[in-house]
Amino acid sequence: MNLVAVGVLLLYMQTLGYLATLARNATSPADLYLLRSPSPVLHAGAAVALLLTALVLSVVKPRGVTSYGHRKAHP
Repeated sequence: MNLVAVGVLLLYMQTLGYLATLARNATSPADLYLLRSPSPVLHAGAAVALLLTALVLSVVKPRGVTSYGHRKAHP
């Protein structure tokens, strides 16, 4: 899950580079209107949600002994 998120965000860096170039070369406020895309916020929000999901899945464990643990303890 984390590898997919990192891969998508690395590919998205090209788009962010393009938007940065547009912002740097803007000569009028009308040029800056092209930068009002919700895409960077959506991608960042999705990445945070994915990383939080991975965090919760890695920390939250079932209570008690699982059936596997019970079999290992009492062969």
